[in-house]
Amino acid sequence: MTVCMDELAEERVKILHELRLIGSGRHQRFARYGELMGLCLGTPLNYVTLIDRDYQHYLSNAGEPAKGTWLDDSGCQYLFPQDGMLEVVDGRHDPRMEKVAEANGLPCVAYYAGVGIKVNECVVGTICSVDLQPRAAMTEVQHRQLELIGEMVTRDLEVTYRINTGLGEIANTL
Repeated sequence: MTVCMDELAEERVKILHELRLIGSGRHQRFARYGELMGLCLGTPLNYVTLIDRDYQHYLSNAGEPAKGTWLDDSGCQYLFPQDGMLEVVDGRHDPRMEKVAEANGLPCVAYYAGVGIKVNECVVGTICSVDLQPRAAMTEVQHRQLELIGEMVTRDLEVTYRINTGLGEIANTL
C-alpha cells in the first residue's frame, strides 16, 4: 500500500479535515464538474477526488458507484502529489495503467487524464477522466478545458475551506 507521505502530507490531511467533505456523501456541485469533464473530453468515467495518506475519496464519480479507492489502485497515484497534468492515451501498453485495471477488476484503463487540485497551495486531490478505450491525445482546447475545470474545483474548495475555517468573514468584507 502506498502511503503518500510527501512533505505536505500532514498539512494536506489537516486541510481535508477542515474541508468537511470526506464521508459527507456525494456533492451535486462536484458532480457537475465531472459531467463537464465528460462533455469536454467525451470520457465515460470522470472524478473529483480528495486524497489523504493512502485513500482517494470521490466527491464526484460520474459513471461509477464506488465511494473511493486505495491510492495504490488509482491512476492518480502517478500524478499526485505533484501539481500539473498527466495524460496516458493508450494505457493498454503502460504498466502503470495495467496495474490500476487489475486492481479494479477492469479489462483495462486505456485512457487517463488528470489534473491536481489545491487548497492553500497544497495539492489535496485530482480531477480525472478515464476511458476503457484508447483515445487520441487531448487537443489544445481540451487540455485548456481540463485545466480550467481544475481551476474551478480549486476555487470551490478554497471557498469551502475559508468558510469552514472562519476566513470567510474576511472575504465577505472585501
